Amino acid sequence: MDIKRILKKIEGTETPMVSKVAVAYSGGLDSSLAIELLRRKYKAKKILPITIDVGQGEEEVLESRRKAKVLKIKSLFFRPSHMKMLGVRS
Repeated sequence: MDIKRILKKIEGTETPMVSKVAVAYSGGLDSSLAIELLRRKYKAKKILPITIDVGQGEEEVLESRRKAKVLKIKSLFFRPSHMKMLGVRS
């Protein structure tokens, strides 16, 4: 499927408007695209990106933060130590 058909399909798909949404944000292609789709297609007013350090390494975490800055979002970031404070067990 070519890009023009994909874009036409996206534009032609009826979608509900949302005011608030939380997104698992890794900084990768899928979650970055999801942010833009939420903004452009769903007209989301408040997007809460959430990033959880699951051992992916400091370089990936830094890259995620760099991409978040480009997208003008501030991701809520959790490390395993935060999860323990919140009472989440592994």
